[in-house]
Amino acid sequence: MMDATKALVPAAQYMRMSDEHQRYSLANQTAAIARYAGQRGFEIVQTYADEGKTGLKRKGRKALNALLEDVRTGRHAFKALLILDVSRWGRYQNADEFAAYEFICWEAGLDVRFCAEAFENDGSPGSAMMKHIKRIMAGEYVRELSERLRRAKRLKAQLGHHTGSVVVFGLRRELLTFEGKVRLILQPGERKAIATDRMRIVHGPDAEVVTVKEIYRLYVRRGLGLEEIARRLIEEGRPHPACGDWTGARVRRVLQDEAYTAVIFYGRTWQVLRSLPKPTPRSTWTKVQELPPIVPKALFAKAQAMFAATTRRLTTDDVAGRLKRCLDENGRLSAKVIIDCPYTPSIHTIERRFGGLQAAYAYIGYDPGARARNPGRSGVAWNEPEALQALRAIVAEHGYINLDLVRRHPGAPQPRAYVKHLGGLPQAYAKAGLDVPLTRSEMVRAGAFRHGRGVDGPASRRRPPRKAMVVRNAMGVRFSDLELVDLLKGVMARHGYIDERLIQEAPGLPTATFYRKRFGSLLAAYAAAGYASARADVLRLAAARRAAALAT
Repeated sequence: MMDATKALVPAAQYMRMSDEHQRYSLANQTAAIARYAGQRGFEIVQTYADEGKTGLKRKGRKALNALLEDVRTGRHAFKALLILDVSRWGRYQNADEFAAYEFICWEAGLDVRFCAEAFENDGSPGSAMMKHIKRIMAGEYVRELSERLRRAKRLKAQLGHHTGSVVVFGLRRELLTFEGKVRLILQPGERKAIATDRMRIVHGPDAEVVTVKEIYRLYVRRGLGLEEIARRLIEEGRPHPACGDWTGARVRRVLQDEAYTAVIFYGRTWQVLRSLPKPTPRSTWTKVQELPPIVPKALFAKAQAMFAATTRRLTTDDVAGRLKRCLDENGRLSAKVIIDCPYTPSIHTIERRFGGLQAAYAYIGYDPGARARNPGRSGVAWNEPEALQALRAIVAEHGYINLDLVRRHPGAPQPRAYVKHLGGLPQAYAKAGLDVPLTRSEMVRAGAFRHGRGVDGPASRRRPPRKAMVVRNAMGVRFSDLELVDLLKGVMARHGYIDERLIQEAPGLPTATFYRKRFGSLLAAYAAAGYASARADVLRLAAARRAAALAT
């Protein structure tokens, strides 16, 4: 029994739970660790918990990353780390990864304890051997589970049942009972609630089927590009039910998916243990079902031939050259700049090619931390009349002015020159006779109006308030899509409209971010609630409310 006069040792606890392991719930882990701490003389002073996180990789596990960062930097007030068992570290395929994290803690002087293991982690040969075996078993468990699930899914596909959770635009998942009776049509983001139910693919709403046919017509017969087709769909008010606005990449997926030609296959790609998907030979595909074609095979084949004729694989130097060109034209690089650039590959492609954006920046010699400069402006003598005229030219060209425009304008000195000679950019704007916002708050409000925000009065010009994440209803059950839509309808009934601020301020409502993740965008959530389905409609309704408020 523990000596009551002995000082308790401060300790942190780390917990991880995957969605499928209910016996490893955080409540169960907390109780087991607390029982161990009470018996061994530890006091829990800090908790790190990753909920719903896979143990295959460290990436995405914020609590584990925070724990290791605190240990490395010495920003911790505990002397021991308590974990339920070895598998809570993770289920890595390389057993040395377990050891690496434990070594980081050991090097910082922490005593790592496993509360539910049969061995003491005391460094003895016996405990070291048992711990290594447990690490291998943790990785082997998830590998065997993955193999069993893969065999089960292939068997279900051979029986004609759809095994995925996502289908392409224009198709839907139809839920069937075990007896084969139709239960309902699952919408994007919805999952089946009964394990014995089965799914099959059916055509989606008529409007989506027409949109698919229109995409093929515009690409094959009209010769329009992917981005041009996406812009046309947005202008015509045809939202994507899962993602909101169309992009060139989403149009490409419609044009390259063979499911529209009548046959649904399983196993077109191979992915194991969260690795990147890899294409598989067509001979290994499993035919799931057939349905009436949306696109004739001849039209689909012609679209693929056009892709093959116009698409070429970029080399690393090609990608680097396009990034350099984008840098020269914009003065800086960022994820948004690359996405908006019409000739650069996608962020995913760049990250896969170089190992990350920072690695790509280093490859082309770009330092994102350095202040962007326009070529030919360093060392230029200060000329006040020309400098003020450059500010006027910026306003004449863009209709407004800000720090970024001054940096990028080839005829303007660097902003630091205005600070040195005139005291700052606001003073320079005033001396140039520009009728522009001068205080920071005024500039923020003006920027909000330029980007389509702030059209609903002063309250909307402020950032929506922070809000605690709510993911379950009053009964403790996760919100269904129907419940989320009903909550939005309640907000609309009380206020006459919906916006992000009302969602953030309404008690018992999930955050706006939660709605974005569930429906793909706030616009999609608004449309489901019967409010507005396009951004132009939202702005028009907001402008009407503001005009009515001013009139009264």
